Parts: sequence; structure tokens; C-alpha cells
Amino acid sequence: MAVGHALSGLAAGAGLVAVAGGGTATAVLAGAVTAGAALLPDLDHPSATASRYLGWLGALVCRVLRAASSATYCATRTPATGVATGSTAT
Repeated sequence: MAVGHALSGLAAGAGLVAVAGGGTATAVLAGAVTAGAALLPDLDHPSATASRYLGWLGALVCRVLRAASSATYCATRTPATGVATGSTAT
């Protein structure tokens, strides 16, 4: 999954620079930044490449993000959420 996310981020960055009319150096920089940023949504999963690559710091960030994600979900879920996600738990 990490390769797919990184490649889509790279393509988005390169495409943005192409539309904006930037040079090669700008395209490389934008591609690198967006490829890295595309991996950020995976940081809440302990087996994600981004989480494992960062070692103990990745594990810590992962735990914090998973807790925040779970708390947000629990605080904002509605009865319709279970229907939308296929969950029967309340």
C-alpha cells in the first residue's frame, strides 16, 4: 500500500508543477514532498511502512494517532454510522 500511496503523491506533485509551469527542480521537490505526505494517512496503522520506518518514534506517533482517531470516531458516531460501515456494534 505504501508504494501506491507514494506513487499517487508523486504523480499529484508532478502534475501540479506541470500545470503551474514550474521547472525540473521544482517538480522533483514537489514530487518528493507530496510522495511523503501521501504516506501520512497510514501513520495510524502499526504495520504501515511509514510507522515502521520511523522506529520507536513511528510507534509512538501511531499509538497517539490511533487513540485520537478512535476517540473522534466514538465521539461523533451516530446510529447511521453502523449502517454505513456495516458494523452492528453500538
